[in-house]
Amino acid sequence: MNAEQERERWQAELALVQARLACHLWQLPMMTNEQVPVALGISQTMWQTLKLEGRAPDGVWLGKRVFYRPADLLRWIALGLEAKKTPGEEPGVSVEQEPV
Repeated sequence: MNAEQERERWQAELALVQARLACHLWQLPMMTNEQVPVALGISQTMWQTLKLEGRAPDGVWLGKRVFYRPADLLRWIALGLEAKKTPGEEPGVSVEQEPV
């Protein structure tokens, strides 16, 4: 096996481990801020960007830590995770206004 084949094999094994971990995370009652991007298959940077832009679902604060319910994340995905939130709006739902 040459170096390129070895690298591809390791990448395939890593992808399988990541997929198994993501499946396991969805079974938890709550996910930490660090676990959510792994479960969603996005980078930690992307997750932080979504949160900073107000495009992530609300979490549940327990003390100084925030947790996310898998059901809330699935709902957010179903509603369209790219949509902006405004106060009083459902997570992930965007109301577009036409230009005047």
